Amino acid sequence: MDGGHDAAHLARLLQRVTDHAVGYLTSTAHGSTAVEASAVDLRAALGGDLPAVGVDPAELLERFVTAAEPGLARSTSGRYFGFVTGGAFPVAVATE
Repeated sequence: MDGGHDAAHLARLLQRVTDHAVGYLTSTAHGSTAVEASAVDLRAALGGDLPAVGVDPAELLERFVTAAEPGLARSTSGRYFGFVTGGAFPVAVATE
């Protein structure tokens, strides 16, 4: 693998992605469907200058999840009627 990371590092990173995805899907049954952050808030949390040097992918993932989560509408629940976003079978969600 390139970038100085081996297959074990990638496997740990993908496991963290899976953990976040499962946590999100599990929380939709009980969480609020309201978005907690405005577009301005999200731009501030996600924006900024790119670093001069790359960061560890696991650290980047955690930063992204922390910054983006307040802007997510928990739309996998049957309780969300804000607008039609389409449906997804679990297998389709997994492929994304």
